[in-house]
Amino acid sequence: MKFSVMIKCFAIFAMLFVFFNFSAGCDVNGSGVTQTWIDTDIGPDGGEIVGSMGSRIIIPQGALEDWVTITVEEMPSEEIPEHQGFTRISSGLLLKPEGLSFKVPVSIYIPYARFDYSISQQKTGIAMYSTTHVEIPTTGGPTGEVDDTTAKWTKLEGSVDTDQHISRAESSHFSIFAVYFQEGSAVDGDVDGDQGLEQLDCNCDKLLGEWIVMTSNDCTDTRQIVVSNSTENSCAKTVELQDGFGEVIQGFALTNCEEGFSVPLQFESQSDCKLEYDSENDALKIQCSDCGQAFVIE
Repeated sequence: MKFSVMIKCFAIFAMLFVFFNFSAGCDVNGSGVTQTWIDTDIGPDGGEIVGSMGSRIIIPQGALEDWVTITVEEMPSEEIPEHQGFTRISSGLLLKPEGLSFKVPVSIYIPYARFDYSISQQKTGIAMYSTTHVEIPTTGGPTGEVDDTTAKWTKLEGSVDTDQHISRAESSHFSIFAVYFQEGSAVDGDVDGDQGLEQLDCNCDKLLGEWIVMTSNDCTDTRQIVVSNSTENSCAKTVELQDGFGEVIQGFALTNCEEGFSVPLQFESQSDCKLEYDSENDALKIQCSDCGQAFVIE
């Protein structure tokens, strides 16, 4: 009898442990979109953190005086402030603690969707922007009373990698970051032929579908990888790593699969993990320092 009671108590404890640990890693809003974030403690020696959708934040040595918990959060689309006259072509990245300042600028890398922009359009019209908040005084109210707070987008100095479709910029503070295309940035005489979407080889289409884990080991909690179109007008794909319950563990955007790819991943139980695609053998796998998982399309 006592043994049976102990087993039941242990089972209840295990369920609560799984529930609370899962809840700390994701939050499903009313639209059914899973909001994911990653936390990493970084100190005066600097470090790097990889976001759930493939973004990278590199904090150099000397940028921080003390240890800080850095959070990279993918924002739901409806919560990203509007940027009039611009088209957002990346996820919205909320870096926290919001407002945190650095003694040395940090480098931020965000992948973007190519859409049908030519190479010249990408080089001249695409850039990363960050937000600052501006207080709006109430009309007719007491001086200084604030009725609303709006976000003002500021263009950051940086560069665009048109091969990997990644925007890079530096910033001395944390806020909201996103990659935008400025409408009307068409360039005459595009040396690359102004190639449009209809001329692109959408070489990631072969990955579309659900990839089911083949190996039975417990390398990671990933049980399937779902690859879907990120937009009807783009070759870009959204890759989601899901657990056995269909919940998203992490994900990223993908735009080029011609020669395969290797994307860094972060798991609490494993180190040096990557999602790799072998284009020659049409194989998808998660490879960590101590183990690996192979996946087959369903």
